[in-house]
Amino acid sequence: MIKNFRNYFLLLFVLFSVTTSLFSEMVKIPSGKWKPFLISMFYASCVSICPRLVADLEVVAKKIESETGIVPKVILVSFDSEKDTPEVLKEYKKKMGLGENWSLLTGKDEDIRMLSVVLGINYKKMASGEYNHSAVFSLFDKDGMNVSRIEGIGANAEQLIQMFGNIK
Repeated sequence: MIKNFRNYFLLLFVLFSVTTSLFSEMVKIPSGKWKPFLISMFYASCVSICPRLVADLEVVAKKIESETGIVPKVILVSFDSEKDTPEVLKEYKKKMGLGENWSLLTGKDEDIRMLSVVLGINYKKMASGEYNHSAVFSLFDKDGMNVSRIEGIGANAEQLIQMFGNIK
């Protein structure tokens, strides 16, 4: 029996359902261990919350790097598998000036929905094609455990940054 379904599903999602990047490029797994990483969900055509969420993640990633000397992996998974093709996500990454440590991913709708449940991120597609969604990002440790979570735009992430320093 699987003791921690959430972590097991996250691993399966990243290994098998993602279509824009290989898992080995995002989170190296030496000796069966993960590297710590930040993960959130977004969609590329969003003009309100998502750019601010990405900016918050950039700030956190830069603080982690300046305080620990480690450039953290950052994973963004799109809600919009229909519009956010690998090409669109590649252009978004370029447009936003995101570094090599960022992986923008998509997958099958049902897998994306399950990942959102695992991460505790709510979203709903509106009639306009836009998405109503929560702004959350999480830190996973080298054992694949969710060790910190930030909710809201502009939220204080000092505890998460400190946690990264403790788990690196």
